[in-house]
Amino acid sequence: MIPEELNPVIYSNQERLYDAIYHASSAVLSELAADGKHLGAQIGYICILHTWGSAMNYHPHAHAIVLDGGLDTGNHWKDNGSEFFLPVRALSRLFRGKYLAELKQLWANGRFEFHGTTVQYWNHYTF
Repeated sequence: MIPEELNPVIYSNQERLYDAIYHASSAVLSELAADGKHLGAQIGYICILHTWGSAMNYHPHAHAIVLDGGLDTGNHWKDNGSEFFLPVRALSRLFRGKYLAELKQLWANGRFEFHGTTVQYWNHYTF
């Protein structure tokens, strides 16, 4: 989950930070599924960006539709039967790290724009 405090920064940099959500989500799903501890296969998935929560508040996040298996290194189908193969805690931790890495890279490249009250929020975050 992306901290709510980043919402003003994300809103001011929608294209870049929505892309970062997609990049981090995609990397996490591919990396964890390829790990033999979880599945050991290349999976298929679709990521969908949602920018609003159920209370109609600004809440950028991604949903993913994930196949329940994938292709191993020999291009054979592999699945875990009825067990879900990607643990939520691992997904969360890895996403947080990858999204933060994207933010750091954008910051280092001077790619952020700040509008309105965004500056006051961003001053609380240091890389």
